Amino acid sequence: MFDIYSSDLEMPLNDDNLILYADDTCLVYVGDDLGSLSNHVNSRLSIIYDWCNANKLSLNPVKSEYMIVTNRMNLSNLNLYIGQNLVKITKTFKYLGVQIDDHLKHGEHIKKVANKLYYLCGVSFRLKNFMNLQSAKNFYYSSVYSVINYCLAVWGGVGMCTSRCIRIGRLQHRILKNLFRKYFPERSCLFKAVGILKFIDMYKFKVSVFMYGVLKNNLFPTLQEGLELNLPSHTHNTRSAGNFISPFPRVEIVRMNYRHQFIKVWNELPETLTNLESLSSFKKQLKSYFVSLY
Repeated sequence: MFDIYSSDLEMPLNDDNLILYADDTCLVYVGDDLGSLSNHVNSRLSIIYDWCNANKLSLNPVKSEYMIVTNRMNLSNLNLYIGQNLVKITKTFKYLGVQIDDHLKHGEHIKKVANKLYYLCGVSFRLKNFMNLQSAKNFYYSSVYSVINYCLAVWGGVGMCTSRCIRIGRLQHRILKNLFRKYFPERSCLFKAVGILKFIDMYKFKVSVFMYGVLKNNLFPTLQEGLELNLPSHTHNTRSAGNFISPFPRVEIVRMNYRHQFIKVWNELPETLTNLESLSSFKKQLKSYFVSLY
């Protein structure tokens, strides 16, 4: 009912980039000059404030924050207002379960995921003697897998080109040892024994499924537009002739970006997988492919 009641907020702001999810609303504005951007945002906030008053809704300025996403240094703060209240600036905020920072490097979110896994590592150690194999798997997928896998396609690219996610991989391994070592004492690789993907391969799996949806089923049009999928222009029959051109990774922020990582992950998959016509078969064989590499 609230979604219906608040859905016409987009009408007075039809040119704005609004992200609406229940009562969590995020506004995104882009500009090259902070002065003109500040004036523009304040004018939009004034419209939102008037709309809320007309619809008997109240904004909480204390819970409202703004963040400047940029690589520029030593920027001055903006003076943004909701009514007469000054909106405070923040370097990081949590939106729909993902911690977003002002450089989009996901450091704070990775730290929070690692802290949750550290807690679950202790829990799994205390419970390991009270669980059989099936209950251990249930615990892993409900408590551990769900923490790592949440929005992994957004932030997991950091682990592909930096060392910031090493702690997550180590904690995942420790949890697996707590849960499954007694069932497979002779196996050198617990991931392969249990059939569980490592952290990096979880990311690759997630990305590959998104790419499959884009290329095979024409899904996720916004993602498809942002990826800029282009094949090489030459006609030579080379090994990479069917691979998409990925953005040149000049700096770390480009290497972490989904535009680079999504294409890179897809290009590395064997053709026997990318040519599959069924999504269910693709998922099944993709997981088996990653596990076979352990």
